[in-house]
Order: sequence, then structure tokens, then C-alpha cells
Amino acid sequence: MNNQPEQLFAALKEQRLTPTEKASTRHMLAVFASSYMPVSQPWYRWGTFVRHHVAASVAVLILMLAGSVSTLAQYSLPGDTLYPVKVTVTDKIAAVATINEDVKLELELNQIERSLDEEEVAGQLELQL
Repeated sequence: MNNQPEQLFAALKEQRLTPTEKASTRHMLAVFASSYMPVSQPWYRWGTFVRHHVAASVAVLILMLAGSVSTLAQYSLPGDTLYPVKVTVTDKIAAVATINEDVKLELELNQIERSLDEEEVAGQLELQL
């Protein structure tokens, strides 16, 4: 019984198409290939778009998230959760992005004045509580 599968495989390996069968198969394949019109599915196009633009999509998402956090941090006061983001990230980016030295000095003065005002407001809020 152990030889039965081996004999079957040996017999299948010996099977060959006749020249007429080969010609018929080639003809049917050529007819199918010439008449076949692939159908593009909408989900396939979307999948291709997403697959090719994943890195760009992730970068845009990260920039949007960072911009949202930065915008929210602009309105934070000392003691708030986002205040360290405002002081360490947002203010430093504004300083680096400024090219003109006079404008940089003015920006630093405005940041110092704003920090003093924020400390005063935060102190008043603590007194009210």
C-alpha cells in the first residue's frame, strides 16, 4: 500500500498533452487574453492610494497633531499641563524660525513680558481658590 501514492505520481508525471491539445489550449488562452478586460474596483484604487501614500499621510497627521497641541499650549498658564510645551517647544521654535536679529530681540522681550503676565494671572487665580 505504501507504493500506491508513488505509483500514482509516477503515472501522472508521464501524462503529456498531445500536440492538438497544446494548440487548442494555446488558442483558447490567446482568445481569452485578447478579450479579457480587467475591471478596476473602487476599493482597489483606494487601497493603492493609501498604500503608496502612507508615509505622507502619517507625516501630515503628525504635523496636524503637533500644530493642535502647540495651538492649545499657547493659551496655557503656569501650572497647566501644556505650559511646559509652550515654554520649551513653541517659544523656541518661534525663536529659531525668526531670521532678523531685531525681530528676535523683540520676540524674546514679548515672551518675557508674557511670562511675567502669566505668572501674575496664575498667582491671582491661586489666591481666588
